[in-house]
Amino acid sequence: MRSPEGAAPHQRTPASEKDGKRRLTGGLPKTVSWISCPEPGLFEVELYDFSEAAESAFGNDVAYRLRVETEALAPALGLAEDSPDDRILAAIADRFTSYHDVKSWLEERGIPSSTVFESWA
Repeated sequence: MRSPEGAAPHQRTPASEKDGKRRLTGGLPKTVSWISCPEPGLFEVELYDFSEAAESAFGNDVAYRLRVETEALAPALGLAEDSPDDRILAAIADRFTSYHDVKSWLEERGIPSSTVFESWA
């Protein structure tokens, strides 16, 4: 099953929510980015790419998941280190439009993260 088509690049509209995840509102065509805290103290941003390029290169849709400890995010967002996860999610949703925006911001600040790549070929 294919993911729903993402919003136009850099479009600023409120993030939508589903199953504890918040959808970011921008990104490249035929991609969608979601943020969540799958467990206490852990932030995750997901990128689903269902473009023709992904299908051509990998044989199917692909996903990237980037994970970060929420303690590392809070101070960089101007929040208290012990801020609740939902407050961190709200700050991320207000500030960023896509997986790539979040990833670039983390790299610029030297915030450690791990990335998982998944291909459903």
